[in-house]
Amino acid sequence: MADPFVQWYGHKLWAHDLYCQEIATLTPERFTQDTWSSYPSIRDTMVHIFSADGRWLDRFRGEPPRAALQPADYPYLEDIRATWREIEEAQLAFVRQLSLGMAATITMPAENGQDSHVIPAWVPLYHAAHHAGYHRGQLATMLRQLGHRPPATDFLDYLVATR
Repeated sequence: MADPFVQWYGHKLWAHDLYCQEIATLTPERFTQDTWSSYPSIRDTMVHIFSADGRWLDRFRGEPPRAALQPADYPYLEDIRATWREIEEAQLAFVRQLSLGMAATITMPAENGQDSHVIPAWVPLYHAAHHAGYHRGQLATMLRQLGHRPPATDFLDYLVATR
């Protein structure tokens, strides 16, 4: 059986690539248009996802998380995608090199006044992979509001597409 962590992160990267293909067809005005969900625009939602991905990657590595990114610093999809792709590939490389069993642990660094603590490794790995999926669902709704059809990115679609 394939490593589920590698599959989760491979799926995440694949799904984001499909979304980026559709989002690339938007005008810059539509990319930043207020279509409120958890975040005001498609751009703001994407920046939140990849900002969180980078912060989780730092935590996985036992480092203090980098500062949260600001949407205004990323006016176009191209500005987002290069950095996001680097982070996603680093996440995938990280999970590929892990030899995890259910007993494996990760030390979460101190943050926001909390002490560092050890937790089961699968917990933050699962959270980070599925956090992105939650917000992809919001991107799907936002794209529909703008008259676009979001791509099908269910996990089963990924497994079929990549076998």
